[in-house]
Amino acid sequence: MKKRVLFLSYNHPDLKVADSVQNHRLIEALQEYYDITILRREKTTDFFGINSLNLNLLDRVLYKLFPGLLSIFSIDRFVWAVKAYNKTKRVLDDYDYLFITYEPYSVYYYQRFVRKTSSIKTVSILYDPYVNNIFLSPKTWSIYFRKKIEKWIVENSDYCVVNNERLYRLFLKEYSNNNISVIPLCGITNKKDCPVRINEKVRIIHAGNIYGLRRIDEINDVISLLKKEIDCLKERVEFLFFGTYLVGYDKVIERGNDDVIIKRNPINSDMLVEEICKSDILLLIDPIDSKNYCFPSKLCEYYQYNKPIIGISGKGTPSYESLVESNHFVCDESGINDLCVKLKEIILNRGSNLLYDKTYYKRFEPNNVASLFYKLLDNNGSNCREI
Repeated sequence: MKKRVLFLSYNHPDLKVADSVQNHRLIEALQEYYDITILRREKTTDFFGINSLNLNLLDRVLYKLFPGLLSIFSIDRFVWAVKAYNKTKRVLDDYDYLFITYEPYSVYYYQRFVRKTSSIKTVSILYDPYVNNIFLSPKTWSIYFRKKIEKWIVENSDYCVVNNERLYRLFLKEYSNNNISVIPLCGITNKKDCPVRINEKVRIIHAGNIYGLRRIDEINDVISLLKKEIDCLKERVEFLFFGTYLVGYDKVIERGNDDVIIKRNPINSDMLVEEICKSDILLLIDPIDSKNYCFPSKLCEYYQYNKPIIGISGKGTPSYESLVESNHFVCDESGINDLCVKLKEIILNRGSNLLYDKTYYKRFEPNNVASLFYKLLDNNGSNCREI
């Protein structure tokens, strides 16, 4: 008989799945090993859907007044976590594991409540850190409270799972819990095989939104340099950006490069798969801040198309180290000239002769990720680090 898992998921009332693509992929794959109940938020009031008042408007007012609270507290999610605990506390011990993922509001409070009354084993999956996270508020008081939340979660979980080696080493150094493991993110399910292509132009595609700490300035500069190095560049290469941009980036893109970069609006997932399969090179734009401890889920999806990847990221970051390990090309802000040389070589050779680890993608396949969770929890796994 399969062991039972209660998978905590806060989401919008009209959703029937977990609150992130990563959770959805993981749950589907874990069903081979476990009997899973998703504890979610929806309009109905049965056990599987814990309904509570929608207080998001109140949260928006709160964050307008105190922006730093966005990464610390949510009135709406706190109320939901309290209600979820009150409704589930009598049945928690009927389950073997409680999976809690990602954001600190319901994770922290719900888990604290659970610890008071139940012996259920908790599995906390931190897709991103709460403290060493360049995407969250840099205010000292915000970091102070995030530190307390992260410390409690890591040290009070039976199993704490992170998705990259850099964060794993940091947590071992910072916290007393020795049962910290590295298990990668889930890539796309039912990956479509993409045939090798030689296009008339080298097609370089970026899939995803570009805003905040992710910027295209380096690519823009490189293209300007390439135009001086290669005659009729616009006849040889095209850059396609699928997603939305930071306000004002349309002008940056157009400045001197409008004949090279082809801009696209967001498209649906099926069309995006087709476009990626028709590409020669996949482009990853990650923050160039070397203090970044977050692994971009976009990269694990890229790997599963098994195409050459060119990345821009901070040196030593999880994405940088992963691209180096898999023998793809990556540079930080000091390597723009190297990127220009690499792209020139690719363009003149029409994207051919690029060598990389063609088996690396397997570690991100959802079934393989789920098997690592099973090994960790039920097959004598300890400090699982098979990535």
